[in-house]
Amino acid sequence: MRAAAKTEKKNAEDLAEKDQRKKEKEEQEALAQKQAQVELKSKQKVYDILVDAGNSEMKVGNIDSAVSKFRRATTVLPEIAEAKDLLAIAIERQAQQKVQDQKDDQEQKFKTLLKEAERG
Repeated sequence: MRAAAKTEKKNAEDLAEKDQRKKEKEEQEALAQKQAQVELKSKQKVYDILVDAGNSEMKVGNIDSAVSKFRRATTVLPEIAEAKDLLAIAIERQAQQKVQDQKDDQEQKFKTLLKEAERG
């Protein structure tokens, strides 16, 4: 009878220990989920700030700065397409701006040469 009681007590202790480990594991998983949610919210805030800043830079013509902000936003939350789309638009405008700057430089050089030719 004593052996059966000891076995039953041991089984009860093992079961209690198993339940405790299961409970601890569930608590750790819940904590990990909560931490992931907090991290995602934090990343979302940073992403939103970068996208808003990039849009503001685009509006005032600071294309290089906008490209930088959108590029950083794509690294914060790469799964969101919005910043990638905005980055593509900003890069296209950046290229257009460089082409226009080159045209302006060429036009200025031409005018300078024309004036020199008229004088000389």
